[in-house]
Amino acid sequence: MKTKFSSRSYAAIVATLAVAIVILVNMVMGTMPQTWTKLDGSGGIFTLDPITADLLDRTSMYDINIYYLITPGSEERHILDFVARYTVRSNVTLTIKNPLLYPAFVREYFGEDFPGSGLVVSSHRRGMGLDTERFFRYHVYDQGRFAAAMTRHEFNDHLVRNMDLFTRGILTFEQYFMGESMLTSAIDFATTDILPVIYNLTGHGGDTFDAHFENLISENNIELRQLNLYAQTRVPETASAVIINNPIVDLRDSELDMLLAFVGRGGHIMLITSEGAYDLPNLAVLTAHFSASAAPGFISESGGNYHTHPNFIFPAITMPYFTLDLPVYAPNSHGIITPELLPNYITMQNLLTSSRDSTIPGEEEPMLGPHTLALLAQRHNAVNPDGMLLWIASPHLLDEELATPWPGNRSFVLACVIHVSGRAGNVSISATNITTPLLAITNAQANVVTAITTAVIPLVIMSVGLYVHISRRRR
Repeated sequence: MKTKFSSRSYAAIVATLAVAIVILVNMVMGTMPQTWTKLDGSGGIFTLDPITADLLDRTSMYDINIYYLITPGSEERHILDFVARYTVRSNVTLTIKNPLLYPAFVREYFGEDFPGSGLVVSSHRRGMGLDTERFFRYHVYDQGRFAAAMTRHEFNDHLVRNMDLFTRGILTFEQYFMGESMLTSAIDFATTDILPVIYNLTGHGGDTFDAHFENLISENNIELRQLNLYAQTRVPETASAVIINNPIVDLRDSELDMLLAFVGRGGHIMLITSEGAYDLPNLAVLTAHFSASAAPGFISESGGNYHTHPNFIFPAITMPYFTLDLPVYAPNSHGIITPELLPNYITMQNLLTSSRDSTIPGEEEPMLGPHTLALLAQRHNAVNPDGMLLWIASPHLLDEELATPWPGNRSFVLACVIHVSGRAGNVSISATNITTPLLAITNAQANVVTAITTAVIPLVIMSVGLYVHISRRRR
């Protein structure tokens, strides 16, 4: 006897098969590595920077443990997905811990200020705690002008209090993901064999690094301290390098002696100068120790499009220890003079050079280029490690107004700081802009949307349903 299936039975069978297929595909996908199945629509949260990949390659011999301190059931999926990009490496593991069960572990890395959730990154050398709330940073703008930087909780509170201003476009915001920068820096901190200390020499009316650049130095696990040699007898033993940033007042004789002694025992000096360096005699003695001296006046370019702004220099970059793909803009730079034949105890590498068409003032006529804007010189010591001078003859590389249009400037100077500190490489990663703008509509538009969703759509559905019901009753 043949069994007859109605159209409804066929529909039920097809629906059941479709659900079964979806469940089966979902189970298969769940067994695959996340790197195969995760679609990155995050604006960069789930895509690791090459700097991170390079660091993970260099630390592949170490066991790196990442602990996610979170109350069970409160785990944030985007944090787990993000960390999973690191744990793809066999030497990186993730463990979820309930902070209530491990109070001593929490205090070891966060003290008494545990934010409620966080990551701990550790290896056999040391560890660091990270506040995951700071993985996200918000920049708020008032009518286009920067107003404040906020954490996620601060921004959410601010958004609720000022929703009308945001929807009207008076207040706007940008959302940045800082997680990779923080986590990569923490892995570097936990695995590196050197945590250098560098000193910024004070007392000479020079420049200081702005907060953003100091943060870049800190991300590379380099400690920056201030140093005034006036009451000292020697440069501290903890110093990997001393930075002299655009001095206006010359070195005292005692300071010069201490710095020369520091170089003699293998110390590194990073010098940033303006054209006034030509008139500082003790500073000239320090640079002459490395067979270099400051040229008077600015470098001028005459070729190409330089005729209207001859002091706007775009130098050629030669950095043997760092690859820089961005141009450097070095306005109002002076030249560094070096002899054609160096002493056998000096080795030298030009880092920034002007073109052959450039000139610097001479006693009788201008001296033709190319001219040196930055160099790395090493003085060989008989017993101690070699002393080092890294000299940049343009203080404007770190001008804040040039940071955004010319990011290569800060990248270059940061690479120089890292090199004199003795670190292996840069682990600073730019924040990822993941802004999703709010939908701004007028009050009239909001009223129309409200009317459609609360009245029109329900009436249409009810009308269609009533029509179908009456049609079936008449059959």
